[in-house]
Amino acid sequence: LPEAETKRIESFSPTAFFLVLLPPIIFESGYNLHKGNFFQNIGSILVFAILGTAISAIIVGGGVYLLGLADIVYKLNFVESFAFGSLISAVDPVATLAIFQALDVDPVLNMLVFGESILNDAVAIVLTTTIIESAGAEYADVGVASQIGSGFLRFFAVFFGSAGIGCLVALISSLVLKHIDLYTNPSLEFALMLCFVYSPYAL
Repeated sequence: LPEAETKRIESFSPTAFFLVLLPPIIFESGYNLHKGNFFQNIGSILVFAILGTAISAIIVGGGVYLLGLADIVYKLNFVESFAFGSLISAVDPVATLAIFQALDVDPVLNMLVFGESILNDAVAIVLTTTIIESAGAEYADVGVASQIGSGFLRFFAVFFGSAGIGCLVALISSLVLKHIDLYTNPSLEFALMLCFVYSPYAL
């Protein structure tokens, strides 16, 4: 095979990861989540996930933009700098959580880190999308204050709308799995699980 064809076959599509592999991973995390500790600390988790990610994105994006103006790093424009800051702010503390489990730390501390790591990916994706969309041609003649306001509205609409869809599908799946005996019909159980896993992404 030609080299270009070989690289195309060996490369892993990000679309395949986000649409095929990621939904079951997220569903499994939510299904096995310790609900008590999570919802008892939901306020702190949301503050860390939303406010913490936004502050990190502003600091990183602003730093990249200013350093680019000073010709210290590769120069990016304003939108590109803050899009990069939003993407890089979504940390995944896998090693930290593994150490927490090995050391048997306080369950509240473990849940704060774990819950924030679940939500900050969604915050970063929505924040990045909002920043990139704000640079579109339809916002060229709009003032800075109006762009910021519409950006906040789009961010909260997408974030809480997606969370609402996820909660609705989760409630339906929990009711179905609780009241319908699927033990004797594993094929139907597997089909329902696939529907519950991928339907929020389809919506």
